[in-house]
Amino acid sequence: MTKRSIIDNEKYLTKEEIMRIVEENNITKIVIDPSFANYYPHSTAYWFANLGNAESIEGMNYLNTSEVTDMTSMFKDCRNLTVIDCSNFNTEKVQSTYDMFEDCKSITTLDLSHFNTANVKDMGLMFVGCKKLQSLDLANFNTECVTKMGSMFENCKSLTSINLSSFNTSDVVDMSYMFESCEALASLDLSKLNTEKVTNM
Repeated sequence: MTKRSIIDNEKYLTKEEIMRIVEENNITKIVIDPSFANYYPHSTAYWFANLGNAESIEGMNYLNTSEVTDMTSMFKDCRNLTVIDCSNFNTEKVQSTYDMFEDCKSITTLDLSHFNTANVKDMGLMFVGCKKLQSLDLANFNTECVTKMGSMFENCKSLTSINLSSFNTSDVVDMSYMFESCEALASLDLSKLNTEKVTNM
């Protein structure tokens, strides 16, 4: 297939049209144009969701996320991606990372060390189904505003360690299935988790 732009016949393609083109033509490589650096979206929800054939995304450094408040399901079911480079993400205003990496079944590592999560309220299903992910260092996560963590790590079958030392769970009400099927975890320190408001565990 020849290279196609997100502009077709002087009209911007919709998200649904782009996804259809990607899936129908078995596109395995996504390239983000430098012009995206001048675009300030308020949501990146579902941007790459269900692009199951994609094996790589280039140009992530051109995504300007400084105004983004919603990253819900951003990479959901990107099952063939082995690397997701979020190192350039500005997450200062983000309120939802719900389902962000669900079923990213091929990634083994994920560097979120720079994520600013001070305003995030919903982290439910954030890593669910990341079956090959081996470790997560979330020591920098500020979770003081988070109310939902249900199924956050569910079915992360290869996780051997999770650093939750910075977690403030004083406002969390949902922790249901949070570590369900984390079969490789040999130990887990939950001593700092405040479950006073939890109603679903």
